[in-house]
Amino acid sequence: MSLSSWLKQVFSARSRLDQRRMWQSASLSSRILLLAAVFFLFASVGLLGDITSLGISRLSTLAIWIVFGGTTAVAYLLVIMLRLRWLPVVVVLQLLASMAIGRIPDGPALVPPGPAEQALKKRLTVNAMGTVGCIAISYTLFVIFVTESGKRFIQLDTELSLARDIHRTLVPRVEDRTEGFEFLGVSSPSGEVGGDLVDLVKHDGDPPWTAYLADVSGHGVPSGVLMGMVKSATRTSLTTPPPLGEMLETLNDVLYEVSQPQMFATFAALRPAGEGRMLFTLAGHLPILCWRAATGAIESLLVSQVPLGVLPGREFTAQETTYAAGDLFLVLTDGLTEVFDRADREFGIEGVHAVLAAHARSPLPQVVEALLTAARAHGTQLDDQSLIAIRCL
Repeated sequence: MSLSSWLKQVFSARSRLDQRRMWQSASLSSRILLLAAVFFLFASVGLLGDITSLGISRLSTLAIWIVFGGTTAVAYLLVIMLRLRWLPVVVVLQLLASMAIGRIPDGPALVPPGPAEQALKKRLTVNAMGTVGCIAISYTLFVIFVTESGKRFIQLDTELSLARDIHRTLVPRVEDRTEGFEFLGVSSPSGEVGGDLVDLVKHDGDPPWTAYLADVSGHGVPSGVLMGMVKSATRTSLTTPPPLGEMLETLNDVLYEVSQPQMFATFAALRPAGEGRMLFTLAGHLPILCWRAATGAIESLLVSQVPLGVLPGREFTAQETTYAAGDLFLVLTDGLTEVFDRADREFGIEGVHAVLAAHARSPLPQVVEALLTAARAHGTQLDDQSLIAIRCL
């Protein structure tokens, strides 16, 4: 790229817009930090000027030059980042201020006049000019670097914002009630985009609904993309709801074909099988917990099967359990159990049992909030935290 084309690119309208967007996207503390760095970098120019004059400036005048150098650099930065058309104004103000400060009377000479003084002054002037030149070049390159990095940051931030909005669309809060059941499902990603999925699909006829939860391996955008594929494939499969085992077999083969070798998804699903009977299935997922209202006991419902997308052509099955009015089914991801405190102790399934036993008779929003609060109080969230609770009415 030639110098002229590079300058056109740097000073183009699009470039100036990107600079303003970058500046506006930065936090107040970041802006103050950058301005302070520029101020103190160019405040040294005042000290260099005093060196070349062999220290004849009074201390008050020296302080003025120091503040003037830093303030002028800050003004140039703000103009370049925000309003380039004000650049001539800043240049004129700098010249006028320099002339005004230059009229301030000097103090007594520290070095006696003579040939030695002239030689020393010439040498220090060369050194000071070289130092100022290096500072100016460094500053220019620094601004270019910040601008180019800002463009990439803005582009990445825009893409992440779009991915975050897509994730919210794909994984909305599940809050519903049907004849005989109440549902509440939430998903809290550990980053901008998560790989967990909670969903409730209602059917016309029998079975009346299917609730499921999926946990895609990994984090970030790749997991979020695969999670979207899981939801699309599951929803398509549930258009005419097949048996749960058959549904997992279809999902497994689909994910095996479209996912990277190291990626997979755990899966858990529930659906009614008739009065007082509930079908459930798991694919490499944590046990489904069932709190029995009659006894207060918590049962772990488990089906030992491999995660989806690991091996093609696998067979999957479902099992059946019973339920009664007041019972509570809870499906959750390991982001809630794999939380560690400062002593490296895991919250674990035991922590979930304790919270569920204490709050199971509360309304579903309170149950879910208690579980999330307890896990986050135990330690830092390391993975997506998702769960779906189903109350039998």
